[in-house]
Amino acid sequence: LPADARLLIVIDAMAVNDWKSARLALDRIEEQGGYDFLVPILRAWTQFAARDADPITTLAAVPRGSLTSSYAGEHRALILIASGKRAEGVAAVKALGARDARMVPARLAAAAKLYAVKDKEGALELLQGNDVAIAAARALVEAGKPLAGSIDTPARGMGALLARVSGDLMRDRVSPVALSLARLARIADPRSEQLAIV
Repeated sequence: LPADARLLIVIDAMAVNDWKSARLALDRIEEQGGYDFLVPILRAWTQFAARDADPITTLAAVPRGSLTSSYAGEHRALILIASGKRAEGVAAVKALGARDARMVPARLAAAAKLYAVKDKEGALELLQGNDVAIAAARALVEAGKPLAGSIDTPARGMGALLARVSGDLMRDRVSPVALSLARLARIADPRSEQLAIV
């Protein structure tokens, strides 16, 4: 199978909480190459859901300076918050850099999860700054209105990861690979408005 078809198998397995099949598909991607740089992050999300290994340890093993490491920090922060480790998660989100526009989706997702578990103060802590999306989310939280977009499942994590890689690829030009990843992101998390925009 082509590499993107194997990603679709992972999405399918995640949709029905079949972690064994998801792991097998990830192993094949790792062996085949192409999208193998995504595997440690996706493996961490399956470990988070299956609760049979420590996803943070998996992400900590990602070599610094590697292609994977440029995405692993975001997902480490999201998994920490999804695991209930709020203080560590907030610190990890802040470490991503408030001025990097590429980190806005991760900040919004982390704030949405905190707000969903009634941590309004924590959500507002992550929603500082003048970015339009951040300011709009802050206004919703301050008004006591719902804030969508939390990332707390493997499917949502995978959707966010694929969309982020797609966005990075599209900075230079729109390529078939970027479009394929964007479509796969949408299949992984069909309810996400952000992924619909991507």
